[in-house]
Amino acid sequence: LDMMASMRSGDMALEWSPNWDFLIDAGQPWRGPNGYQWERAFSMPVGVYEAKFGFFIEKRTSLKPPSGVPANDAYVTFSAGAGFYLGYFFELNAGIAWVRAGIGIFGVMIGSATLRTDASGGALALLKGTLVELRVVGVIGIYAYGEGGVEVWVLSACFRVSAQAFVEVTLAYVPNARSVIQWNATLSAAYSASVRIGSGWFSWTFSVSGAVQMQINGQAAFG
Repeated sequence: LDMMASMRSGDMALEWSPNWDFLIDAGQPWRGPNGYQWERAFSMPVGVYEAKFGFFIEKRTSLKPPSGVPANDAYVTFSAGAGFYLGYFFELNAGIAWVRAGIGIFGVMIGSATLRTDASGGALALLKGTLVELRVVGVIGIYAYGEGGVEVWVLSACFRVSAQAFVEVTLAYVPNARSVIQWNATLSAAYSASVRIGSGWFSWTFSVSGAVQMQINGQAAFG
């Protein structure tokens, strides 16, 4: 996509269900097992700099477990969030081979509100819903990556390495109950590589991947 600069499109997802639950995901860097997934975000390189970004909007409905709670109770959660990265960028493209690398800082903010409603009340029940939980997640960190590949006749190979260090703070507010603040400092690194030999039906792919991660976390209750 060419807008203010030559922008690389990120991953997009659109989900909808008959009860009007939905997800609009435009390159959101979701939290994965090895940190935040910035490879699925939109990317905008400008000279020696690069910006990445993504966002999402979501509505989810879940039923309360039947342990003494009326069956017509339901929980509706509205969530929204966005992530942004800004850093230095390097790229080399030699036709059959290419390499990209970057390092920079990032931030992610996600908020969600959960309401208890009458499941049989339709859309109007949301206007009478009771707030059950308000959750806010804030993240700031450093991200570095390198990736490349080569395409020569029947040989195709690619690799990706990444490392990130970030601090994640979560505030969960529960009306008329104890609320919780949690913090998590994470350092992670991951790598993956694959080689494909052949073409069409007659091809073989070999791949390898791995990750290492260290975490320090804690929490405090108040209210």
